[in-house]
Amino acid sequence: MISERELVITDDKINVGKAEEFISPYFGYDGERLIVTHLNLENDNYLLEIYDDQGLVYETHFGSKSPIRVGFDLSQLEAGNYKVYMNSKNNDFNYSFKKLN
Repeated sequence: MISERELVITDDKINVGKAEEFISPYFGYDGERLIVTHLNLENDNYLLEIYDDQGLVYETHFGSKSPIRVGFDLSQLEAGNYKVYMNSKNNDFNYSFKKLN
């Protein structure tokens, strides 16, 4: 992930532009663990939900903490297709993964 800023150097000052307003979260699944990271520069309150084909499996709230860095042990879940939804009042993200055995 790259975050670029404008840098202006004058005789007696260095001005650094604002960071990107928003950077999307990272979702990763390694067959046993779901990893979610998000800088949450906007300090939004986030809700994360995990669904299987029958409905809601897990739900948690992150509040406005920054950064969000969490891992979930999903080794006990049944094999199948899963969807992860992470939402705030301003942003909606989703991630899908398939759990094998």
